[in-house]
Amino acid sequence: MTDIEVGASPLATFNMLIDSVIVVRTDSHIEFANEAAHNMFGYQAGKLMGIDVKELMPKSIADHHDNMMLNHGSTIRNVGRNRQVLAKRHDGSLFPIEIAISKQQIEQQHMFVGVIRDMSDRVAAEAQSRERMHMLTMSEQMAGIGYWSVDLISNKVSWSEQVYRIHDVDPRDYQPSLDDAVDFYHPDDRDKVKAYIEEAIAQRQSFEFELRIINSREEVRYVRSKGDTEVNSEGDPVALFGVFQDVTEYKLVQQQLEFRNEALQQTTQRLRHQAHTDNLTGLNNRRAFFAEMKGLLKSLESMDGGLGVLMLDIDHFKHVNDTFGHDVGDKVLMEVAEILGLNTRGLDMVARLGGEEFVVVLPNSKSHHIAPIAERYRVTVENGMPENLPELTISIGTTFASAEQLEALEALPANERTEMLLKHADVALYRAKNGGRNQVQHNELTL
Repeated sequence: MTDIEVGASPLATFNMLIDSVIVVRTDSHIEFANEAAHNMFGYQAGKLMGIDVKELMPKSIADHHDNMMLNHGSTIRNVGRNRQVLAKRHDGSLFPIEIAISKQQIEQQHMFVGVIRDMSDRVAAEAQSRERMHMLTMSEQMAGIGYWSVDLISNKVSWSEQVYRIHDVDPRDYQPSLDDAVDFYHPDDRDKVKAYIEEAIAQRQSFEFELRIINSREEVRYVRSKGDTEVNSEGDPVALFGVFQDVTEYKLVQQQLEFRNEALQQTTQRLRHQAHTDNLTGLNNRRAFFAEMKGLLKSLESMDGGLGVLMLDIDHFKHVNDTFGHDVGDKVLMEVAEILGLNTRGLDMVARLGGEEFVVVLPNSKSHHIAPIAERYRVTVENGMPENLPELTISIGTTFASAEQLEALEALPANERTEMLLKHADVALYRAKNGGRNQVQHNELTL
């Protein structure tokens, strides 16, 4: 080594340094340690002088110290380029240091000067940074979320590992530009991406979208991108940054759920329709009739007219089934249902209560309207059956509730009011049947 000649009393100058300085004789004992060194190693002032420097080292280093001292270079190097090792405090705790060692001649003796920095804070910060990066990487992998940025000055795009993985490209072989990133999107979605970006830049605002990309394997993937605009001190946009997530599985599940929900709604509507509709004629069945009457009676409270109820029964229908068969009987029922439907107003209600029995409800009507309407039904059925079906007639029983009577019955449940009206019409129908059929009979409503 080439010795460096030092001034007559350099030791005092070491106390002026912020860094710790320890001067060690060739026998490994400490000749001098400045105040910073005493504080760093946890010794009282002056207590470091005279002890073996190996006391400041963990055993793994102390065992090799003597050889290291003999072979150490003589030129002091920049501290920032020196070795990082572990040191030992007075209390036995270990901590990382950065040390530069030089061999110097001090007071006619060869000595080793060590300039030392405590690296605990830096090492802890680096460890914390590595841990955060590791956690971020694991979070990316678990959640499938990556991050990206765009330098609007250089047009350079930066992707995290997860974003490269979503696009199925190798970061060692591919560095995207903004145009390249947009081109990964589905052709039908590219203009949307450009519009989001342009608006974000123009308005200095954030954005979020779910669109499709086509990765390098030609697979369509649904992605969610959320970003924000970075501006400089003048308020000019200089960068975009954000997060990027593959939501394909979520989107497919969502689409399946939407499909199943739509199918369920259709099934529910079909079942509801079946539950409230007579399958043969398409008219309301008895259940739907009572449900509709509840709303109808409520609406009549705000109307001036009354309510007419007609009970209709096909005469000798059993004879039709026995003579011509049930297929013809079904066609007769459908034809009568169509005639009734074609001869009612939009606010009237027609239902098949069961068998060959039908009901027609005439809301907001007058009492003198009921008989002519019932007679029209009877005549139309008698004269209007198609040639391929047998001739037949119907019997009709009617009743009528005036607005005053309906108001008097409002305290009763809707089903009870409906049953009362049906019973009065049914009495009239019984009279028509017993009176020779093919006729209309009326029964006054009595409370």
